[in-house]
Amino acid sequence: MDRVASIGQKLSQWRDLGKARPELRHDLRSFPTDNYLVYYRERNEVIEIVRVLHGRRDVDAIF
Repeated sequence: MDRVASIGQKLSQWRDLGKARPELRHDLRSFPTDNYLVYYRERNEVIEIVRVLHGRRDVDAIF
């Protein structure tokens, strides 16, 4: 979880660093780390990490 916390800090500084994911949700972005994707969005000027999923998961089925 330390890795996710450090990614969260990075994303709070560079909010548009991740890839926009409008096919999942209009406000969702994703950022890769190791074998995982961190899904996040900005709410009230705060980064909210929505999910952390392994890269092989069926994202469409989950969202």
